[in-house]
Amino acid sequence: MLGDYQKKQPIVYDILSNEIINDKVSHAYLFDVLSNYNSFPFIYSFIKSVLCPEKKLVNNSCSNCNLCKSIDDKSFPDIVLIEPDGMVIKKDQLLDLQKEFTTTSLYNNKKVYIIKYAEDLHPSAANSILKFLEEPESNIIAILLTKNINNVISTIISRCQVLTLLPNSIENISIKEKIGQVLYTDDAEYQEFINQDDSNCSIDGIINFVNYYENHGIDTFAHTSKLWFEIFNDKKSNVLGYTMLVLYYKDVINYKLNRTLEFYDDYIDSIKNTANKNSLDKLYSKINLIIKASDKNKVNINLSLNLDNLLIEMEGVK
Repeated sequence: MLGDYQKKQPIVYDILSNEIINDKVSHAYLFDVLSNYNSFPFIYSFIKSVLCPEKKLVNNSCSNCNLCKSIDDKSFPDIVLIEPDGMVIKKDQLLDLQKEFTTTSLYNNKKVYIIKYAEDLHPSAANSILKFLEEPESNIIAILLTKNINNVISTIISRCQVLTLLPNSIENISIKEKIGQVLYTDDAEYQEFINQDDSNCSIDGIINFVNYYENHGIDTFAHTSKLWFEIFNDKKSNVLGYTMLVLYYKDVINYKLNRTLEFYDDYIDSIKNTANKNSLDKLYSKINLIIKASDKNKVNINLSLNLDNLLIEMEGVK
């Protein structure tokens, strides 16, 4: 419940708790989570307190109720999470959301949608969400997250209550924590990922693979067993590896556009090398190919053959 964050997020807690107690919950919130990795436990704790029929702010025995359990299990039907489909959140995703939210709440309560992240909204999707925000329904709450509020369009910002979460700690955030925030909304899965005994070997593996590929091209064929499959050796880990590849190439784009690196700032030499070898168009094309290959990995497919096909297609990018 929200009360778990009274000391960790005192300013935001005071604002939100007063709104809940006084029935003044806003129709739209924009949370700046730039310095707060693994912000989803806070977001879901806030939602629990908003939806609680007794407006409880602390757990007590409340976390054992069906509502809290279903929210923890991500099975509560009146909460919808919207994430990027590839690099962006697309208009169709917002249209599907609006269609879904025309139905009545199964719990006769408020419906909540979460957008992760608002800066990833495609312009057409941003226009769709604007219409949703301009004509708010009394039973719908929008929660938008952003790691770069400067890239969120001003009209969205103006229609939301903007709140900034304090950093988790004063320590530097590791690459693994940054990537884990992208991969997982469930806190248990996130903690398992960042506390793995392999330290950063999967991250180093991505860097080694990209460096070899960018320097040797199609010759990478002969070395995938060592460069890739010693680390990413099953379907689940391959999806993880492909996602980390996308984040790597996204940071190369950030570098070429003189933006702050989001994930691989400890590997600037590799980022520079890749940036020098690729135009922006080539980078966007490679990202799209990796996303398509990752989607294939989610079904029954030969993992080695899929990676080989990806390398061939990436080599064909002009």
